[in-house]
Order: sequence, then structure tokens, then C-alpha cells
Amino acid sequence: VRSVSVISKAGGLTGRRGDLMVPRATLMQSGDALHPLPNADLDAARLAALAPGRTVHEGPVLTVAGTLLQNRQLLHFYRRFWRCVGLEMEGSFFARTLVAAMSAGIVRDDVATRFAYYTSDVPLDPDSTLSEALSSTEGVPPLYAITRAILGQILG
Repeated sequence: VRSVSVISKAGGLTGRRGDLMVPRATLMQSGDALHPLPNADLDAARLAALAPGRTVHEGPVLTVAGTLLQNRQLLHFYRRFWRCVGLEMEGSFFARTLVAAMSAGIVRDDVATRFAYYTSDVPLDPDSTLSEALSSTEGVPPLYAITRAILGQILG
């Protein structure tokens, strides 16, 4: 294994739908455990160039157990105190397992890892709901930008 890449969607605590996120850490909501991400070769500037008109947010993402955490006070707390840029449901589990595999020697510690998200909803926006589908202009361009950036790293 030479690289592991995770592409997913997440709720944005900053920005708008269709923006991109490069998480530098995950924060487990179930105990406020911050886990740095080995996300060294995914460049925010490169992503921004591949997705004109989109903003790339860097910072921790909050890993929640489910969509039940759509509590405005808690989300404001995580955005302000921890500086979280988004919330998602599985990235922390992938990252912790990958780091554990590196520590155990199962995966080489020089494997390239990349985590990137596009913003599918903005739970702090009172006009946004989880049930509102992304339009093709909101979801497809950021997904393609992330895919192109990662493939560029793999094939480059």
C-alpha cells in the first residue's frame, strides 16, 4: 500500500454548500479527543485552483455518532472553541485505524494519506436542511476537484 485516500461529504460549520474541507485533525464528539490527521500532501491551494469559486476550509472536523447532534449551541461551541470547520460521521474511525496500523507496522509509516470532504449541508444555516438534495452544481464540481487533486498526487 502506497497511499490511502478518503473522500466524503460533511456538514460545514463554516462556508456554504459545495465548499471543500481539508481536515488537519478529527475530533471525537463522544469525548472531545483530538486526533491529528497525517494529511501532508493534500494541498489546499491546489484544491482551490481545481475548484474555482469554491472556498477550501482547513482545520479539525468533528466526528459525530449521527445526525442527532444538530444542536446549534453545541455546533457553535465546536466551531468557536475547537475551530472545527465541519462535522462528519466516519473519518475519525478511518484515521485512527490507519494510524494504529502504521504504529503496529502493518502499514508502512511513510504511506501517503489524504482526507478531503465537500460540504453537503450547513447545519448552522437556518435555511439549510439535511433533507435538501445537493444540486449538480453544488456537489459535482467539488467532488471532481478533490478526485483530480488526489489522482494528481497518485499518478504524478
